[in-house]
Amino acid sequence: MAIVIGALAFALTFGVQNIIQNFVAGILIAIDGRLQIGQWVEMGDQPYQTGPAEVLDISLQMVKIRESGGKVYFIPNSYIFMHKLLNFSESGYLEVQVQITLPYQEDSERVKQVLVRVAKDSPYVFPQAKRTMERMVKLNVGKNHADTKVPSELPPEQMVPVARMVKATQDGVHYLVSMWTPFPEMRNEIVSDCLQRSIEGLRAAGVKLKDSAPFPAPGPGSKGSPGTITDD
Repeated sequence: MAIVIGALAFALTFGVQNIIQNFVAGILIAIDGRLQIGQWVEMGDQPYQTGPAEVLDISLQMVKIRESGGKVYFIPNSYIFMHKLLNFSESGYLEVQVQITLPYQEDSERVKQVLVRVAKDSPYVFPQAKRTMERMVKLNVGKNHADTKVPSELPPEQMVPVARMVKATQDGVHYLVSMWTPFPEMRNEIVSDCLQRSIEGLRAAGVKLKDSAPFPAPGPGSKGSPGTITDD
């Protein structure tokens, strides 16, 4: 009996401690304004990190968020203070990355030019995204987007899509496209659209998307399979 009472007392003490911690953290969140309803954020550390999510509600115990895919999470306030918090609404933009693998025989410079051109044409990726935001403000739509801060102090090159080779494997050369958007809730749509238009653009440029030829054999003195290739 004493063991049961002791266990219950410990559980009660632990529960009250969590409630107090969340309550104090909730007060601090309300005071410093690090989170506001309607903002887009990313919380936690890998492998438990959330994707870009909209803040739906803030209470003295927890924060309710909804990812762009529809999943809803209730995050204890104390957790927010103990783990990483990225606020895309404050920074003004989100980096979106798309990876595509192509045969190693293709001209890498031509491939990168096509991938960058495709990314630049997206209305939701900088630099086109600035014009999209201006039109949304004029039309009085997308209030959350209109309030998004676009930091003007960032160097221009940080707002232009970049394509580079990241590695080469038996499957081919892996290209990574990095771009920036002020619409974090549209990350999945941007990735899908970029992939589709990249395929169309590469085909129009005469780039083969598949090739059955084997990867070149390692040269004399080579000790193994190809490793990471960086594009300077």
